[in-house]
Amino acid sequence: FEASGETKARAAEAPGQRGAAPQCLAWNPSHVEPMALALGLADGSVHLWGVSERAGSWARLLVLEPRSPGRPGLAPYPLAHSDCVRGLSWAPDVGRSHHLLATASRDRSVKLWKLRVAAAEPEAARDGGAAGGASDPRWSGECSAELAHEGQVWRVEWNAC
Repeated sequence: FEASGETKARAAEAPGQRGAAPQCLAWNPSHVEPMALALGLADGSVHLWGVSERAGSWARLLVLEPRSPGRPGLAPYPLAHSDCVRGLSWAPDVGRSHHLLATASRDRSVKLWKLRVAAAEPEAARDGGAAGGASDPRWSGECSAELAHEGQVWRVEWNAC
């Protein structure tokens, strides 16, 4: 990780957007997947970053946008949370076919995200990758649970027992 924290924080902010400052981060503990990092922002969004296999530099893999569970036909919410994301935690890697990420927010909720990585395509079949702010099409995510709380949630962590 060569870049300073300030450089990565500025790279995570979309041009012209205020309030998108990083608030928390969590490294993916997987020993099988390439290095990945979840970044929670003050605007309520969650961005996944990883090292691009082709370029050898950091690239955005996915931006989490929840769907409306149990209410088909409704548009996705614009952000992962409606307020600042305060905590992130990857579930321990125990051989699942997907990753689990928990997010905690000032909006009084904890959300559990199911993240999947599709098999890598040959380089010739890819059409550009994740450079320039686009997401890596091999990564997908969905909000699998939302847990409401009476107050702000500052931290979330998995029980590793």
